[in-house]
Amino acid sequence: MGPGDSGVSPSAAEPAAVARPTADAAATEPGPIDSESTGADPVSAAAPHEPGVTDLARDAIAFGRAWLNLVAGEAALAKINLFRLLLGALLILAVAIGLIASIDAVAAVLLFVLCGNWLIAVVSTAVLNVVLLVVLLWLVRSWWRTLSLPQSRQALSRLWRSHVTSPNGKTADPGGQR
Repeated sequence: MGPGDSGVSPSAAEPAAVARPTADAAATEPGPIDSESTGADPVSAAAPHEPGVTDLARDAIAFGRAWLNLVAGEAALAKINLFRLLLGALLILAVAIGLIASIDAVAAVLLFVLCGNWLIAVVSTAVLNVVLLVVLLWLVRSWWRTLSLPQSRQALSRLWRSHVTSPNGKTADPGGQR
């Protein structure tokens, strides 16, 4: 026992509520951090954590896995939708053939009523079908040409030529000289 000791421990002299703070008080009021007791350097404790190469690699791998999962999910969805599109295209084709056949039958009957001969009615309907097919192919051909964007391609090629060749005749392209 020392000169200032009364022989009573501090926990016995103080009430329990004062000697030991409750869990709520410890959670709401942070106590002072003693750098000597924690063994941490106060300067490094204040500095934010800088990611290292391992963190970057871990994040890159996680990103790659997420990307692969996304691609796999989209590929599965595309496979299902491709099947549905093919089935729908076949159904549209069947409906179109039925529609054309019924229109041809009505046209053949009308031509038979007008001329009184089945042979002339059927041949006239077949000729009408061939003419309509040729017109449709001609239209598709003109529509196909616009899909290649000819005016845009010409504008881009003019832009490329004006960019590559400078006014002094030398190319602006670092890869080669004219």
